[in-house]
Amino acid sequence: AGSAAVVFVIFALRTFSQCRVWRDGVSLWRHQIALTPEKDLALHNLAVAYQRQEGFSWVIRRYFALCAGREPSCLDSGTPQKFPHLPLIRHIARLYEKVLAVDPDHYLAAHNLGDFYFELGEYERARQISLYRLSRDPCDAQARFRLGEVYRARRQARQASASYMTALMCDPTHPELYLRTISALSGGLQESGEDIYAQARSVVARVSRQMARHPFIDRYARQVNRFI
Repeated sequence: AGSAAVVFVIFALRTFSQCRVWRDGVSLWRHQIALTPEKDLALHNLAVAYQRQEGFSWVIRRYFALCAGREPSCLDSGTPQKFPHLPLIRHIARLYEKVLAVDPDHYLAAHNLGDFYFELGEYERARQISLYRLSRDPCDAQARFRLGEVYRARRQARQASASYMTALMCDPTHPELYLRTISALSGGLQESGEDIYAQARSVVARVSRQMARHPFIDRYARQVNRFI
């Protein structure tokens, strides 16, 4: 009976220890990295686990409010006000960068890092990681799309529309790309230039073939028709 009790206590302690490892995604992947520090899967999944923690969306919004579009970047120079979560944001970015150092073609790490930078308002970094992906795969529609989003956020309608149009060539059945392209071109129509009108005509024609009718598309088509 005594030996059985000892065995029970040992198993109980091991179970308690293992439960601490498994209590959340961050703990799990930290444990995995401690065992295999160079494994890109564990590094990537730890970064994702941090981003999925409760309340992290507030961290993103707060950083954006403090730092979006600032030069030099708050990641380099610090935030203008006290922001205790800055080390965590830097850590997440470094985790994705470590994955890309191990595997330069890691699709998810590159896109998650690009999206992370974009959500933070770190538009130049988002642009650079998008260009990096395009250096690995020139027809990466998601990278082209994010590049368009960066230009759109910077109010550069022409560059945004060109990026969206290129993304459409790579993925001609993506509904959101059409809507984003239409929106970017709507802004571009406020500027002069026949190239914008030509792009507008092209998108209207392609939308009618690729998508069901949509109220926003109808409004845009009427706007285009006033110019052409």
